[in-house]
Amino acid sequence: MSWSHAQSHCREHYSDLASVSDMKDLEKLKSAARGHTDFWIGLHRTSNQRTWYWSQPTVKYNAAESVWVPGQPNNYDGGANNCVTLDTSGRLNDIPCDEKNSCFICFQGPIKKTLEKIKMSSFVDLNPLSPISEQLREHFKANNLGDVKLSWSKDVFTKERKKK
Repeated sequence: MSWSHAQSHCREHYSDLASVSDMKDLEKLKSAARGHTDFWIGLHRTSNQRTWYWSQPTVKYNAAESVWVPGQPNNYDGGANNCVTLDTSGRLNDIPCDEKNSCFICFQGPIKKTLEKIKMSSFVDLNPLSPISEQLREHFKANNLGDVKLSWSKDVFTKERKKK
């Protein structure tokens, strides 16, 4: 299973791929990995970028606390190794995101629900809502806000009364 398929599975059934915010988290993952091969975690980067990100936007990558396999990460200059596995000893290894890996660990965190009101200033065809949903998802993704699940309330749009 590729990194993106593992992430999709975790986001659909849990919260996301596992992230490491401190050494305590790392110890938990190492314990869960005993007896298994390397497994996908939520650390990744965008092609041609040097900065690593966790797929959970609230967790910041801390290079000082990261223990990489000797010689890793490699491919700093535009290589294809943009996703990360964690080995059974708790070391990170960057590999291609489309590489098949049968193991991954998901994180189950609190689900945050937010009600957002959107004001539109001109007429927009509101049926179907999927193009609007897709634009919102792209906005969240572009701003590194993670994978957001959108749903519409029963009365999606109401006409605002003019003030006298």
